[in-house]
Amino acid sequence: MSMYNEVREQQKKLKGKSFREKAEYFWYYYKLHVPVVIVVIVTVGILVKDMASSRPEAFSAVLLNAMGSESQEAFQADFAAYAEIDTNTYSCTIDTAATFSMNSMSQFDFITSQKIIGLAQAGNMDVIVSDTQTFFNYAEGKMFLDLSQVLTAEEYSKYQEYFYYIDYKDENGTVIQKDVPVGIYVTDSAKLKEWNCYTDAQAQPVFGFVYSSQREGLCHLFLEYLMEE
Repeated sequence: MSMYNEVREQQKKLKGKSFREKAEYFWYYYKLHVPVVIVVIVTVGILVKDMASSRPEAFSAVLLNAMGSESQEAFQADFAAYAEIDTNTYSCTIDTAATFSMNSMSQFDFITSQKIIGLAQAGNMDVIVSDTQTFFNYAEGKMFLDLSQVLTAEEYSKYQEYFYYIDYKDENGTVIQKDVPVGIYVTDSAKLKEWNCYTDAQAQPVFGFVYSSQREGLCHLFLEYLMEE
């Protein structure tokens, strides 16, 4: 049965029913979908509101699973001052509250994933820092730039010992490019420690340049900021 015919059949069943009966019918058949719809509507509403009321973005980074939400505002302000970003005119966003689990893949994990993909496709995200498991997930999808193409010779030499590598494979699983440097371990970052991010002793956060970033200079500056001694 086509969707059109199915809708007509449902309309026939509801013809002449009271509002209460229609409400009970709707809840019986669609109750499993309602929570998902509500979550999506609320999330989209918040994103639209933020986009409508926000200042032009000067820099945007997402620190996945950093567990540093309490220090986010101070972190943002400190980097903005370091990078000389005029926060009266532009916004500087360093999201330290975002979480994503490869194991649970709940509705909220799905929303986080879609948000990141959407921001990247729109060119509104510059850097991602995350735990290694999550970083690998996005690196497989070619979210990050090849460091050999983006770092200066001085930077390459300075950070090479901290590189995170990945093998690119085709759809059949055959390796087509081996040992591509796409991330930099920032485990020993004094700034991450200062802002209470990745405080778990087992955490090994990795920094990556998002492929669609239009603010490459600030990406390099953020890496310098995180890695300064």
